[in-house]
Amino acid sequence: MSQIIVGIDFSNSSMVALKLAVDIANRTGADILLAWVETKELDKEQAQKELHDLATTYTPKLNGKKISYIVCKGRVYQAMANLAKTEKPDLIVIGAHGRGGFDEKYAGQNTFKIVTECETPVLIIRETFNFDKHLDKIVLPIDSSRDTRQKVPWTIEFAKMFPQSNIAVLGVQTTRVQTVRNEVVGYVKSVETFLTKHGLPHTVDYVDAEN
Repeated sequence: MSQIIVGIDFSNSSMVALKLAVDIANRTGADILLAWVETKELDKEQAQKELHDLATTYTPKLNGKKISYIVCKGRVYQAMANLAKTEKPDLIVIGAHGRGGFDEKYAGQNTFKIVTECETPVLIIRETFNFDKHLDKIVLPIDSSRDTRQKVPWTIEFAKMFPQSNIAVLGVQTTRVQTVRNEVVGYVKSVETFLTKHGLPHTVDYVDAEN
């Protein structure tokens, strides 16, 4: 991993996102790019000062890598998507409220659009994330969609970052049509084989859910 982009709006949850990004960067040797999207609520000059202060504060916590920052213009999801296309990061990390939904600047449709428009994996982290607790479970949902297994390689990389974790493969059945259900089972079995090949501990379960 070479670069992680962190969406910053100076909220508590975006600070949690930055802290987690530093943890991941130290495990993978990645640089960090802080990205702030211009708003009417905060003066650009003040935002740049705060970004500089964040970079200065967190750089010593990064093992020999660098933290830089950038100011973007436009709608949040478009700015983040364009930045991802330009920078080609390995991961984007953004913060979320613990119980009340996403932060205003990364809320609702913005977050959904960032996830759907960026080819880069997007990690959304809650403000209540407990850094003192080991990451012991990664849930990997598998359904009948064509791209359902695209997340498997990244899940493997993430599990390797946190070797104490267990991958919980969840086969999601959204129909009673037997051919489709069999397809999901086949996908899950291929994922099991892949995880076993990489020596990663995992469990398998199935659930019926509405599409």
